[in-house]
Amino acid sequence: MTRFIVRSIIVISSLLAAGIANAAGDPAKGKELFAVCAACHGQNGEGNKLLNAPANGGQDEWYVIRQLRIFAVGSGVLIQRTPTVRR
Repeated sequence: MTRFIVRSIIVISSLLAAGIANAAGDPAKGKELFAVCAACHGQNGEGNKLLNAPANGGQDEWYVIRQLRIFAVGSGVLIQRTPTVRR
């Protein structure tokens, strides 16, 4: 159990460091990708029950980074999200 916790901390720390390193990003690309996400999740991340899109507004940065990375590798992802997140 202790090994699992230590490994989890190492993985999460690595993901956070990678997210911070990419913080500058490309605003134009971000705006383009946001439009795709907002189509289902809403302009304010309020979600859409009819589309089964959960609310994602107000999440901590670490959580958003973690979820996007999980989606990008196809782990526990709905198929309709995968091509968008892999960009």
